[in-house]
Amino acid sequence: MEGNCDDEDREKTDDSDMERSDEVEDIQEKTDDDTTTNNNYALLSSLKHPTDPAHVQKHSIDHSNRFVEFCCSIGPCGVVSRQSLAEYSVESDSMFCFSCQLFMKEEKYESKVAWRTVGVDNWKKGTEKIKEHKKTEAHMVSMVRWSNFKQRPLEEAFRRADMEGQARREEERQRNREIMRRLIDITLYLARQNGAFRGQNESNTSLNKGNFLELVQLLSNYDSIKMHLDHINKIHSKQKTAHVSLLSNRTQNDIISAFATYVRGESLKEMDESKTFSILLDETTDVSHVEQVSFVVRFVHQMEIKERFLQVCDVSGTTAK
Repeated sequence: MEGNCDDEDREKTDDSDMERSDEVEDIQEKTDDDTTTNNNYALLSSLKHPTDPAHVQKHSIDHSNRFVEFCCSIGPCGVVSRQSLAEYSVESDSMFCFSCQLFMKEEKYESKVAWRTVGVDNWKKGTEKIKEHKKTEAHMVSMVRWSNFKQRPLEEAFRRADMEGQARREEERQRNREIMRRLIDITLYLARQNGAFRGQNESNTSLNKGNFLELVQLLSNYDSIKMHLDHINKIHSKQKTAHVSLLSNRTQNDIISAFATYVRGESLKEMDESKTFSILLDETTDVSHVEQVSFVVRFVHQMEIKERFLQVCDVSGTTAK
C-alpha cells in the first residue's frame, strides 16, 4: 500500500510540473504575440495611407493583425488578398474601399463617407460589412468605372496627354503669332522709313542694339512681347547653344524677303492688267566697287501712272554683251 501511495504522489508531482510548464509556455507565447503585434504595427505605420497588407509581403508582416486575418491568406506563392478592394489605415485603425475612394465623386453619394473618408472599424462584423458594401449602388458604380478605366488606361492617358499637348502647342502658337505681328509691324515701319535695321553691337550689354531691336525693346514696355524678351534673356543666361528667339538677323531677312515677294506679286498683277509697260535700267557702282543694275518698271493702271522698283542685280560687265 505504501508503494502505491508513493507512486501516486510522484504522478501528481509530475502532473503539477507539466501544468506549470504549460503556463510558462502560454505566457511566453502571449509575450511573443504582443511583440509580433507591435512589430506589425510599426511595419504598417511605415507604409503610406491607406495600405493593403496583401501588397507588402516584402515587409514580412505577420497575420496576427486583425485586418490581415480576414482580408488576406497565405498561399503557395505567399500572401494572397481575399478582399482586394479593402485598404487599411493605421492612423484610424479602419478599412477603406479602393474603388470608391477613386471613382465615386458624385454629389448624390456624398453622404456615403464610411468607405471613402471616415473608414470602417467594426472588426467583428468586418467581413459582413464588406459584403454589404459590395452590394450598394455607389460601390457598383465605382467598380464599373474602375473596370472601364482598366480596359483603356493607356489609351485614355495618351489621349489626355495628347489633348494637353495640343492645347499647350496651340497656346504657344498663338503667342508666337502675336509676337510675329509686332515684329512684322516694326519691319514694315523701318522699310517705309528707309531706316537701318541692325546695329554695330547687338549684344545684351550694348546701349544701342540697332533700330530693330531698340524698337522691340520700346514696345515691350507697353505690350506682352516683354514676356517673350524676358524668356529669351532667361534662356540666354542658362544655355550657350543656339535657340529660336525670332529676333535674329535671319528672321529680319525672312520678313523683308516676304514683303518683297508680296510687293513684287502685286506689281506683276497690275502690270498684267495694264497690258503694256516699260523697263528702266540704271547702272551704278557700290562702295565695294561692284557693278550693279537696278530694275524699275513703269506702266499705267486704272488711268494712273505707276512706277515700281523690282530689284538690284550684280553684273559682271557693262558692255551689253
